[in-house]
Amino acid sequence: MGQERRAAGKSSPWKGAALGVAIERPEHAYGLANRLQRRLPHADLSAADLYPVLYRLAEQGLVEGTPELRPGRRPRVVYRATEAGIAEFERWLRRSAPLSARRSELLVKIAVARPDDRGDLEALLDHLQQAHRDLLEAMRELEEEEGALPAGSWARVVQETERDDAAAHWQADLMVIDRARRRLRAHLERLGP
Repeated sequence: MGQERRAAGKSSPWKGAALGVAIERPEHAYGLANRLQRRLPHADLSAADLYPVLYRLAEQGLVEGTPELRPGRRPRVVYRATEAGIAEFERWLRRSAPLSARRSELLVKIAVARPDDRGDLEALLDHLQQAHRDLLEAMRELEEEEGALPAGSWARVVQETERDDAAAHWQADLMVIDRARRRLRAHLERLGP
């Protein structure tokens, strides 16, 4: 899946994230992924996504995998950051994040749509707009209900920052969707029936 390829990619933040949780507490891939998922619930990261990252980190000597024997069960590998891994994590943490080109499936659909597809595009834009509004509303409701994390705690800082990031992306997507809808309608009006 695309997430797995992105997770294993060179510029992926998952390399630094995997190192960070392995430094914090060595664990098997499933446990590392669970900790990342709890901190970044919108990331949609699973252990299957993390395996290629951990494999690459091990190849680079940044983590070591040690089999953990379990009676009557298959051994599982516990990943621990090496000294080189800790140094790489510290470099990654200080390095600014690259600005990536935004590749949107919506933009691709608009670019390759045929004249007869305009109605489908308008329906898609309507659907996407409502879905994004629903996501933003659900996030607002979550904010009101939350309180399980202590105010001022690091976990709360991470949670609120991640939520702000997601909301900002959804709001930006809404703006693009709205402008695309207006452009499509203006184009259709120019063409006439």
